[in-house]
Amino acid sequence: MNKIAFVIVLMLALNASAMGKFQDESMPPGAKPSIGEDLSEAPKEAPTKTNVTIERIIPREVVAGETFTVTLKVTNHYTGELNILVVDPQRQGITYIGGPEPYMAKYEGLVIPLFRWKDKIQPGEAKEYAYQIKASNPGTVTFPPATVNDDFGNTFESKPAFVRIDCKPTGSCDAGKNYVNCPADCPTGSKDEACDGVEDGRIDPDCVPGADPDSAKPATTTLPATKPLKKETQAPWCNLLTLPLSSLLLTALTRKIL
Repeated sequence: MNKIAFVIVLMLALNASAMGKFQDESMPPGAKPSIGEDLSEAPKEAPTKTNVTIERIIPREVVAGETFTVTLKVTNHYTGELNILVVDPQRQGITYIGGPEPYMAKYEGLVIPLFRWKDKIQPGEAKEYAYQIKASNPGTVTFPPATVNDDFGNTFESKPAFVRIDCKPTGSCDAGKNYVNCPADCPTGSKDEACDGVEDGRIDPDCVPGADPDSAKPATTTLPATKPLKKETQAPWCNLLTLPLSSLLLTALTRKIL
């Protein structure tokens, strides 16, 4: 069972992605999860190479409150029959409906719920494994890669996938809605725990001071315009003649007094 540790590591890394707020139920009502063995040991390289693909089939967008189906399609491109183990990690805060009984795997002190299917698949055959999810609130559901392991020790994984949960307009900006995921109910400037940053003549109460473009901008200090200096004009020629004449008169007067 230690061969699915690789997907658990990827699931843990993707668990930090941004997602919407969903109802905190991670397994179907009344389910009795089984407890699995420790998966901390690293997987070993398979001696025989096979070829299996796994694809996640989901809708791109759904409306909040709806239930949608998640399907894992596994195809055997190998030349022989394979015993396979299909594993899909569950996410916290998502309501899972249907599917097999959750399997609780341990990894480095953590207990992680999984969906898993054990099956046989013939050459060229494609099989599907499905469950449902209830989309509680607007946002985005992020699915980490699902994996399929064969009896030769090979592991194959699907690509990460996303489902956008659109709001169902009710005329009220309820919890979980904001300008981004439900602009019909939460116009710009609404108190919706999201700073929209739209210049609309209203200061968004969810923005920090100064973050909204409509908030008052700090006053800037500008120096007053100074008058241009007057251009010095050249003294007229009569002033040039007056200067030496005044000196001569002052000298003559001085001699007369003496």
